[in-house]
Amino acid sequence: MGDSNTRGTMSEPPGGYRLPLQQLLDSAGIKYDFVGSQTRHSDGMKDPEHEGFGGWRVHQILEGREEKSLGLKSLGTDQVMDRYEPDVVLVMAGINDVFRGDKAEKIVTDMRDLLVALFYKKPDVKILLGNLLPVSSARVASGEVKQDFIVQTRRYNEQIPAVVDALKKLNYRIELVDIHSVVDETELVDDVHPNSKAMSKMGRAWFEAFMKSGFWK
Repeated sequence: MGDSNTRGTMSEPPGGYRLPLQQLLDSAGIKYDFVGSQTRHSDGMKDPEHEGFGGWRVHQILEGREEKSLGLKSLGTDQVMDRYEPDVVLVMAGINDVFRGDKAEKIVTDMRDLLVALFYKKPDVKILLGNLLPVSSARVASGEVKQDFIVQTRRYNEQIPAVVDALKKLNYRIELVDIHSVVDETELVDDVHPNSKAMSKMGRAWFEAFMKSGFWK
């Protein structure tokens, strides 16, 4: 569940981190069924479903949104949970909020609301939450990207662990996945999309967090 980096925009081969994640699950003998309303950017994948929408901000993933010009419609978390009843949800979003000028505190609040909504619909769901990818300092230096984007990304990544800890204290099953640390800013194709090498590392990070969490048992 997330934005274009869940969908796999600008990823070759298609599928973004979802493809290497599936390959690792297969190698480990883990049975799975990816679910979601979307199959775009999944050519060649044996299990193509996902809930990734390019350009969507956190509150749009939570509430649902329709973009008729692109033929896209997200259901919102309530309908997603009711329709698919997932056992485990991988969530990574917020970078679009940064690039549209939102401050870290608002993005953290919106993400907390999204997580709470998921747990409200299914209290026993297990969540892996990815933090935000790095922002290219080279593009900041060239003037293509604002310096504040790096600041807000850092502040979000500093603040989101407290949200995860608070949910754990309420006995919800959630783990934070440090995606930021496994992707180098030089591995971005543009401002926000990782290249194939970075996507492979992201897939492994999700896989290792999943196995360590015991959510597969």
